[in-house]
Amino acid sequence: MKKVVKNREFQGTTINPQRLLEARKARGFSMTELATKISVTRQAISQFERGENQPTGTTMARLIEELKFPLAYFMDHTPDSDVPSGTIFFRSLQSKTRRHQDELEIHSLWVWRIYEYLSRFVNFPKASVPEYPDYSTSTPLSDEQIEEIANQVRMQWGLGMWPISDVTLLFEKNGIIISQFPFACEGMDAFSFWKGNRPLVFVRSDQTSSVRNRLNLAHELGHLILHSHIDNADLANRQLFKRIEDEAFRFAGAFLLPSETFGQEVISSSLDHFIELKKRWKVSIGAMIMRCETIGILSENQVLYLRQQMAKRRMRTWEPLDDELKLESPRVIRQATELILKKGVQTADRIIEAIKTYPGELEELCSLDSGTLIKESTIIPLSIQERRKEG
Repeated sequence: MKKVVKNREFQGTTINPQRLLEARKARGFSMTELATKISVTRQAISQFERGENQPTGTTMARLIEELKFPLAYFMDHTPDSDVPSGTIFFRSLQSKTRRHQDELEIHSLWVWRIYEYLSRFVNFPKASVPEYPDYSTSTPLSDEQIEEIANQVRMQWGLGMWPISDVTLLFEKNGIIISQFPFACEGMDAFSFWKGNRPLVFVRSDQTSSVRNRLNLAHELGHLILHSHIDNADLANRQLFKRIEDEAFRFAGAFLLPSETFGQEVISSSLDHFIELKKRWKVSIGAMIMRCETIGILSENQVLYLRQQMAKRRMRTWEPLDDELKLESPRVIRQATELILKKGVQTADRIIEAIKTYPGELEELCSLDSGTLIKESTIIPLSIQERRKEG
């Protein structure tokens, strides 16, 4: 692997302290860990990140080597958009995941910068995601309210009450920006937030189950619609956090499996029947059984029997059809990038220079085929996965 830079002095450079903070969090380092790796004190890193001091040329070279960012990233003083971010919905309040959440937040910031850059050349679909303005942190939503909201969204999007062929495509047509990239945290499958009037959803790119991915997307849609007015401070309340997670899951079930039509198709309580339903609705057997329990199609004993049968056939972690149903992939950012390249509006190097990262990493964030930017670029390739292996 080529080195990113040689150990040399950088004369007259002034780094942006915010970019150094971003880079450290993006790579999952504490200040102490980074300081140890580049042979300086933790206090020195803190001073760099607060803008109280500038690294020497030698220290800057070590930072670039360790953090795997080009010098241009640290030198970028372009102010970010002042559109405020909404609450970020992560699925864990555990302190051990805070560092992983910081890493994911920085990656989502990069996706936003990519979107803003591409928006200069391409018109993205207008956001058509309703928000539920009457949400109260003191009063839980009933099953009936969630069912009604999910049905209203289906009607607004012209879906009727039938199976959704491609949830990812549906979201993107309605203005939701979706990005897939590797997540460092194993327990995190997806997260979402509003940025101004634009909803964004992020999912892990190493997900191998299409039905799980679709359920994750529907879950995040529940947060975007139901919980857009909740503050980050509210999520510190564990009871409220648990409640909104439950509401998002119930919304996902109602959105993917409308009681009016799905309920009519449940004509047997056999596991084989649910395997057939999975082919049509593209929802996991476990989620369908839970949905049947919620809307009262199956009795408590029937649900218990089905779950016992799933355990007996070792279907808790891997169900029939999981390796057959095709994974959905985001298209909008990828197609926008490919379009401006094809039309000669921008070159690969200009795109990379604008975002100020390496082509391999940019390809992953944009869901581009490997090599799309690398083959046209003169900049050293480095993907998120490659960077983690080196780290």
